[in-house]
Amino acid sequence: MKNSLLRGLGVCLAAISTLSHSAAFAQDCIPQEDVRDGIIYVMPLALDAAQTKCGDTLAADGFLLGNSADFKARFSTQQDSAWPGALRLISAFAERGRAPGGNRNSDFADMFTSLPEDAIRPFVDAIVLQEIAKVIPLKECVNIERGLALMEPMPAENIGNLAAFLFEMSGVKNPDICPYDPS
Repeated sequence: MKNSLLRGLGVCLAAISTLSHSAAFAQDCIPQEDVRDGIIYVMPLALDAAQTKCGDTLAADGFLLGNSADFKARFSTQQDSAWPGALRLISAFAERGRAPGGNRNSDFADMFTSLPEDAIRPFVDAIVLQEIAKVIPLKECVNIERGLALMEPMPAENIGNLAAFLFEMSGVKNPDICPYDPS
């Protein structure tokens, strides 16, 4: 399941990197706060994608289909404040050419660089939904539901910070995740 989820996030970041805003990302690594914000921003979309993809394979009264509304709401209420960090995360991958197929689609990216950040959001949302649904193997739906149910008691910030920690520890590269700075 870990590889599917990490691969799914990577696919989403790669796909939406072509929508990145023009702001240059000057750091050599992605701040953990931006990873946290990216997870918080994407979680409601990921839940929608998982519900759509796994709907026929899970119990109607299980966590994902029957009991995840409050969990999703904790993330949804923070999406607006998480958007700037999520966009910086997307931009960091785009600046390093991590577009689908490994090549940056500069014509497509240039078309969107002239758009205000809020105009990019609907495109990001649509691509995230589509890409996450694509990478969820049906055989993993039960495991995804189990993992989400295990996270349910945790605050959204803790889940985002835990994801940043796991990405740092698993050695996400190009760009790297910045080391934790307790100060």
